[in-house]
Amino acid sequence: MKNHIWIAIIASVFVAAVLIVTGLALHSDPHRGTFGDMFGFANALFSGVVFIGVTYAIFLQREEIRIARDDIRYTKTILDEQQKHLALQNEETKRQMFENTFFGMLTLLTEITSQIDVLSPEGRLTKGKDMFPIFIKRLRGASSGEPPIRDLAGFERIYKKFYAAEGKEVGHYYRVLYNIVKFIDKSGPAEKKFYSNILRAQLSDAEAALLFHKGLSSFGREKLKPLIEKYALLKNVKDEDLLAANLKDHYARSAYG
Repeated sequence: MKNHIWIAIIASVFVAAVLIVTGLALHSDPHRGTFGDMFGFANALFSGVVFIGVTYAIFLQREEIRIARDDIRYTKTILDEQQKHLALQNEETKRQMFENTFFGMLTLLTEITSQIDVLSPEGRLTKGKDMFPIFIKRLRGASSGEPPIRDLAGFERIYKKFYAAEGKEVGHYYRVLYNIVKFIDKSGPAEKKFYSNILRAQLSDAEAALLFHKGLSSFGREKLKPLIEKYALLKNVKDEDLLAANLKDHYARSAYG
């Protein structure tokens, strides 16, 4: 830019010098009429300088436009980087909020599980996860006197007998468990399987077996069963914990991982 300024100054000085010399010559020469013919050269020279000035002005304008475009590109790059950074921050904030709620719900499930207790006829108190093998035995006990299970109708009749007796103890547990899976499905980040695997790891084999029967019953068939299949929550289910082996066919293969 300094070079441009010096060029403009030199051109201006040159034009001014030409005009001064021409004016002095006209003033001192008695043959002004003859000398006036020399103005053709001066006019041509002046026009040339003007042309150079206009060309130079156009050059400067193009240079300014180029600089402005570079500034716009640079500004756009900065804004794009800022948007990406904000998007990453927003994603990380959402993840942190989700995880805070998710692990809080897992803690609640653990607390509810620890509060489940039953007093046996012998006066022995059983609490927490130790209750679930007992629930499996009681579910089998509900099938006593019933014909072999051949379809969901036969299973439903047995499960309703069990739930009428034990629903007060396990009802709250199931509701929290269902809402955790639903929360993962609706609000979880892209790695939903990662969080569902964490949940599945919290379940004992007996809990998984009880979840198996809950999902097939009319209490869980509509909403819980699709989530069980989607997130493979029955991967740890053992055949010996089931009322009937043929009940496994009522779940999609995805339920077993």
